[in-house]
Amino acid sequence: MQWYAEQIALDNKEDFESKRDFVEYMASFWNSEAVRSIKESRASKEQHNFAKDKEFEEQLVKQDYKNNKYVQAIMELRKKNNTNNSQEGDVTEKNSFGHLPKDLKFLKDY
Repeated sequence: MQWYAEQIALDNKEDFESKRDFVEYMASFWNSEAVRSIKESRASKEQHNFAKDKEFEEQLVKQDYKNNKYVQAIMELRKKNNTNNSQEGDVTEKNSFGHLPKDLKFLKDY
């Protein structure tokens, strides 16, 4: 019984993807840049994943996270004082939200 449910779900997914591809193909004649942007956005979301609790704990113990390019980019931001945390670590002052970087273009390279 479970095999049938899995097969139906797989068929529904294939049907959805086929129809979506057809709609994107047709839309590409009107606005190909928008379709390309949507596809890239969808691909980046599919590539994003979270570590399981055990894996995350191992990364913390081994400090593997320091080699991550995103963590390095955040550390560079902090060095440039483009962070919403105060340098002294004192966030007790009311309404001290800091500021965001003016230019975030460099993040697309990471």
